Amino acid sequence: VRNSRETNTLFLGAGNMGGAILRGMLAAGVSASEIAVADISESIRLSFAADVAATYDPSDVTALGTAVNWADRVIVAIKPGLVHRVLSSVGPECTGKLLISVAAGVPCATIVAAAPGARIVRVMPNTGALVGHGAAGVFGGLGATPDDIAGSIAMFELLGVAV
Repeated sequence: VRNSRETNTLFLGAGNMGGAILRGMLAAGVSASEIAVADISESIRLSFAADVAATYDPSDVTALGTAVNWADRVIVAIKPGLVHRVLSSVGPECTGKLLISVAAGVPCATIVAAAPGARIVRVMPNTGALVGHGAAGVFGGLGATPDDIAGSIAMFELLGVAV
C-alpha cells in the first residue's frame, strides 16, 4: 500500500468510494496514525474520527493546508464539481505530493491546473470496490513515477483487482 516515499495519507473526501478505500487500508493493517480525513460532512468526519489520526473540515482552508502539508499522498475522492476549487485552495501545498484521484470524469489536466507541481495518478474504480470485490484501472499522469503507479495499484488491490 505504500512505497518508500509515501506514508501519511489524506483522504480528501471519505464518502462512498473514499470511505471504501480508507476501510480497505485499515483492514490491511495500515496504522490509523498514517491516515487523515478531510470531508465537508460532519457525520462522515465523526464516523472516522476514532479510526484515523485527524479529521478536517475542507471549508477551513488553513486547516486543509495543514492536512495537505502533513500528507505524503492525497486521495482525491470528492464530488467532481468540487475538485478544481478545493485543490486550487491548497495548490501550493500540493507541490511534490502524490495526488491519487478517483473523482469520476475529472481529467488529469483539471488536477494539474489546480495543483501544479503535484504528481498525478488517476484511478477509475468500479462500484464493486465498495464491497471489496472491485476492479480499478490505474493511469500514471503528469509527474507520476513507476513507484507512484505501483503503490496506487497495491492500494486498490485491497479492494479487488487493479491494473
